[in-house]
Amino acid sequence: MMPNKSDRSYSIDFIKGIAAISIVFLHCANNDAFDSIIHLIGRMAVPMFFMITGYYLPSMIRSGHITNHIIKILKLILGGLLFHLPLYCLDAYLNGELWEKLSQVILWDKLGRTLLFSNYPFNVGAGHLWYLMAILYILCFLLLFTRKYPVKKLYVLIPLLFLGGYLISSLDFDDTMRAYYQNYLFIGMPYVLLGSYIREHKTGQQLTNRRLGMLIGLLAVLYLSEIGFYVLTGLPSRREHYLCIIPLVSLILIWAAKNPQYGQNNILTTIGREYSIYIYIIHRYFVGKMWVPFHGTSLDSKLQMITALALSLLAAHLYILVKRYWKRRHRSAQA
Repeated sequence: MMPNKSDRSYSIDFIKGIAAISIVFLHCANNDAFDSIIHLIGRMAVPMFFMITGYYLPSMIRSGHITNHIIKILKLILGGLLFHLPLYCLDAYLNGELWEKLSQVILWDKLGRTLLFSNYPFNVGAGHLWYLMAILYILCFLLLFTRKYPVKKLYVLIPLLFLGGYLISSLDFDDTMRAYYQNYLFIGMPYVLLGSYIREHKTGQQLTNRRLGMLIGLLAVLYLSEIGFYVLTGLPSRREHYLCIIPLVSLILIWAAKNPQYGQNNILTTIGREYSIYIYIIHRYFVGKMWVPFHGTSLDSKLQMITALALSLLAAHLYILVKRYWKRRHRSAQA
């Protein structure tokens, strides 16, 4: 997720930039065909982030830096709470519900299931941060596992975990049951392991860019066909597991691995490298707030997308500026 500078790939940062933006749009309203296409792209973002973490996993293991990444994830989880909790309390106060809402920050009756399935344990409007919890669980497990065994011994689990997650997500559960398949085990782990497999085995490196492009296009069509099949058959069409997303994001990652210099000096690459994780953490608050002023207008979803993204970028940029300022002050104080 956070590679060393020597391990940097501009193309992967470019993909992360697109993925971060598409996640913002995914959580906005969906009112027409254009919005639906944006949402379909957004569904690939979280799998791609997990795969990118897996792609850098072999270098983390070789360098012994998994512990450092675990600490970074813990800081991001805490940072997410420090961002969302005050805003959650402010909204509750303005609505006259402060004490009631504060009593629900931790849902004690659901805490066991929450922690078991790597859901975000704080009820502050940041349920999307289950992704960080999943990464934390996965890295902690791999830290212990790789002390005795090579990670390749886990590759046999990839199809089993994908199949298990797909079957569970195909059941007609309501949103309260999503934790059973939207978690570290059935989404995070198989994608992380698949990304690691692609890195270690240099998968697809013999394919030309033209052939990769054709395969990506073909799988995009199959992805649309898969969703159409679910709609026609009455199966859940909005899900975390789509069969065609697995090879589709794999081929995109393979393309990025073959073209590491692609996207150098591109604004999307900068967003992916410096802003993507912060956009992911904070964007849900702005998405919710921008629904209010634009709801009911002729361009409500488009205006919501644009303003939510702009505010998320601005907030991330301000945070980075403050972070750099305090680092400079700390260095000067030590000099």
